This record gives sequence, structure tokens and C-alpha cells, in this order.
Amino acid sequence: MNLMEFLLSHGDLIANGVRDEADVWDQFGVDIAPLVIDSVGFTRATQTEGIVHFLMQLAKARL
Repeated sequence: MNLMEFLLSHGDLIANGVRDEADVWDQFGVDIAPLVIDSVGFTRATQTEGIVHFLMQLAKARL
């Protein structure tokens, strides 16, 4: 299972706080170069909701 599949299949659990960013990091985390996105509201969204929430939105948009 890749990250996008994981986010789509576990999105409700993450959104409801049953699973957290640590779970995602444990399964998929690696030390690599940062992702740079110039998007309106990206910084605010990641600061308030976390990067996993933003990635879930990105995964849903790809469907």
C-alpha cells in the first residue's frame, strides 16, 4: 500500500483522531528533501491541521 492509498483508506480514522501523524510517519516516514508547494493557504492549513490532512486533501483531489 502506498501513501495515497493509505490516506484514502484511513482518512476518516485520521480526521477523527483515531490515528495520528505518528502512525503515518511510522509506516511511510523517510528523511528526504522537503516538498515545496506554493498554494494559497498551504502554510496555514499545515500549521492548523497538519501535513497529513493536507496530503489527504491532495489524495482525494487526484481521484
